[in-house]
Amino acid sequence: MVFKTTTNGVVTPLASFNGNNGEYPIGTLIPSGDGGFYGSTFLGGTNDGSGTVYKITTNGVLTSLISFSTTNGAYPKAGLALGSDGNIYGTTYYGGNFDDGTVFKITLPRVPVLRNLSVSNHIFQATVTGAAAATIQIQYATNLPPAWSVLTNLVFTTGTNQFTDPATSSRRFYRAVSQ
Repeated sequence: MVFKTTTNGVVTPLASFNGNNGEYPIGTLIPSGDGGFYGSTFLGGTNDGSGTVYKITTNGVLTSLISFSTTNGAYPKAGLALGSDGNIYGTTYYGGNFDDGTVFKITLPRVPVLRNLSVSNHIFQATVTGAAAATIQIQYATNLPPAWSVLTNLVFTTGTNQFTDPATSSRRFYRAVSQ
């Protein structure tokens, strides 16, 4: 089972494994910029039961990304790692060309990042990196931890873009989210 817990020790189940989506989760969950967490299971999957790599969202949507077989690896048991390039890496104990295991990479979708944010008369300029031309939702929060609200939806391109925030007197935090 995948669960979340509060600092007060309240445990909330998010999703259960059923064999097809994996069995015996191992290692830690790896957070990524797309809002999900990634993990692996030692057994299970839709091929020959050799394990899986999965993604789970904070609201409990569990998606199998890889179902291992002996050709692409089998029995991942060391957990996953987030690489400096933003992708997920892992190893399997068995499988591959010589049945001595494999190293695998999961290429994650690029997420937009606001950089070089500047403001003049409530007109913001920001460089958006990590995503090609896309519809980006600009969100803001006034406190930490954030409760995000939508400011606007824009079609951003890679490079410098502008958006306007009509608020006149509040401190705000901003983020860009792919749509």
